[in-house]
Amino acid sequence: MAASATVSFVLLLLKSELGFWQGDRLHRVFEYMNVAHQLCAILGMDYVQIIAGVHPSLVDSDGGHPKSISNDTIARLAKTIHSLREEKKLRLQKVQIYPKL
Repeated sequence: MAASATVSFVLLLLKSELGFWQGDRLHRVFEYMNVAHQLCAILGMDYVQIIAGVHPSLVDSDGGHPKSISNDTIARLAKTIHSLREEKKLRLQKVQIYPKL
């Protein structure tokens, strides 16, 4: 009986920890999506198209939660944000080079 209770307790802890990591990943996905939304607004780019290019479930999610929170999706979101920041930097440099055209 004690072994069964111990196994149940360990499973409960593992489930709790898994939920924590999933929540953390979901939080990172939402953070990255928010940053991408802000950068797309600044750059006049289509946010939905950009995010759909990362993973379609980020746009077509039911209940407001993305379906894909995998490491690959998070990495692709980070890469997309890096690209958007580089585009912003290039545009700012063009404005500084050609201020009154």
